[in-house]
Amino acid sequence: VESIETLPVTHSILAAEAVRAEVERAYPTGTPSLCQLLKLGFNDTYLVATPHRRYIARIYRMGWRSLSEICYEVELLLHLAAGGVPVSAPVAGKDGQFTRCLAAPEGARHLVLFTYAPGAPLSWDAQGHSHLAGRLAAAIHGVSDSFVSQHSRSCLNLRHLIDDPLAAVRPFCDHRPEDWSRLEEFGGRLRTRLQAAANAGLDWGVCHGNFNAENIHVTNDRQVTVFDFDLSGPGWRVSDFAEIRWDPSDRTKMARWDSFLKGYTETRSLSAADVAA
Repeated sequence: VESIETLPVTHSILAAEAVRAEVERAYPTGTPSLCQLLKLGFNDTYLVATPHRRYIARIYRMGWRSLSEICYEVELLLHLAAGGVPVSAPVAGKDGQFTRCLAAPEGARHLVLFTYAPGAPLSWDAQGHSHLAGRLAAAIHGVSDSFVSQHSRSCLNLRHLIDDPLAAVRPFCDHRPEDWSRLEEFGGRLRTRLQAAANAGLDWGVCHGNFNAENIHVTNDRQVTVFDFDLSGPGWRVSDFAEIRWDPSDRTKMARWDSFLKGYTETRSLSAADVAA
């Protein structure tokens, strides 16, 4: 029989049953009755359910986040939860640890189990939802003011926002010099405007990094939970407002912005520089 060479794997999809067994072995959840793959992306997300509770298991893609970066996210979530921010919080294992190393075909990957966020995704068009989101953003920013971690995390700065993306795109534009020239010029204009805004005194601190409607769940009784802090890190906090301000020419969206701003400033001040940016 001809032997078949095993090819290297860049990214595997772990069997749901294997994830269920690992959760049962490592966490004090009881016996999960369900484990279902929900989403593939930078990381793989599974729904894990026991007869009494639901959880979310995230398995980080190898090479996407170091263990130190994952620990930063875990510490941030624990800090926010302790400060009363309604987050999908990491769950400690039976050994008290929040991360587990899994031996995947491509190498070591890390698992973190989170509490489940009840409800349905927030809608900017639903009455009062923008106001709730503003209060939630203010809570994240306010409580995280006192957050300190010894773990590494990339800053959401000019290099992260402009230079690294341009460097990633550059090799694909060798045969399109005019397009590259326009991208490079656009990046330069962004840099100039952002640097001017930063110099005007933008608030700098922990950002959610992906504060959009899909990452905020709202229940029927208007309880909110925010999750997916995978892109969080130190940055200009006004970047967390981007989702609600994509199209300032749309008057409907401007009404959403006004409601969001009202919710935010009810609990946390916002400088004129941040509003202008």
